[in-house]
Amino acid sequence: MTATSAGQLTRPIADAAGPSARRLLTVLLRRYGIPVAESVTADSADCAVEAAWWLGFPVTIVAEGARLAGRPENTRCGLATPAQVRVAYRRLAASLGPSMTGVRIRRQPQQGAEVIVRFVRDTEGKAQVSLVLGGPAGALVGARVCRLAPLTARDAGGMLEELHGGSAGRPVTAAAAEPAQEPEPEPGPAPAGPVDEPAALDVEALAGLLERVSRLAAAIPQVTELELNPVIVTRCGAAVAGVRGQFRRSLDSGRTTGTTEATGGTGATGGTGATQPRLRRVS
Repeated sequence: MTATSAGQLTRPIADAAGPSARRLLTVLLRRYGIPVAESVTADSADCAVEAAWWLGFPVTIVAEGARLAGRPENTRCGLATPAQVRVAYRRLAASLGPSMTGVRIRRQPQQGAEVIVRFVRDTEGKAQVSLVLGGPAGALVGARVCRLAPLTARDAGGMLEELHGGSAGRPVTAAAAEPAQEPEPEPGPAPAGPVDEPAALDVEALAGLLERVSRLAAAIPQVTELELNPVIVTRCGAAVAGVRGQFRRSLDSGRTTGTTEATGGTGATGGTGATQPRLRRVS
């Protein structure tokens, strides 16, 4: 296993190149059964609040701009009221200035573990799929595991075991995804009655997601990079909350490339959802 920072991938992927590129990547993701949480873009605080009402609280907002992709400090999570959304937008705009062109708002999935799934194609056309622990634990551990595409079910399971320390058969729980806390010096007596244990997360759904991403990488050589960040693994499945990708537009020339960010698609349960129109401020 090679240690690396979960929040600083080696080659950041650029922002979207246009509507046609967005549609192409969204179609590819749907075709391979990769669930993507619905999101809406907004270019003002008022539009961000309107989008949050439409999606449902709580929400996460991510600053958008040509040089802002893949930076965790430009994300605000757990916004549960219109006032929090408005304040978060204004603070991001004040700190980033003209480089911020707007924000992307998505409904925040239920509590779970965050991971990053990514593949990058080398000069020989081989795609390497990587799995990185995300969230607070990823900032502390900063580890990734990699395999060449396509992956078998055994390969995907091995990646999960390696990421979590090689403990075969140990279920991944929501508590395991949180950073370790220092023990209290003198804990009090154990509470009476049964104690709820952390619920095991649906690692089978994550393994299936890894397989589908690897199949896409093996079957579509025009896709040179794909990043699912973050993937939220819960007790009921794995939902992709953010997607970026890069691909060649031409079959016979590698010089012309396009980059894209998915704007919508399937939800956490795998159902198809329509891409929503971009919200704009009306003067």
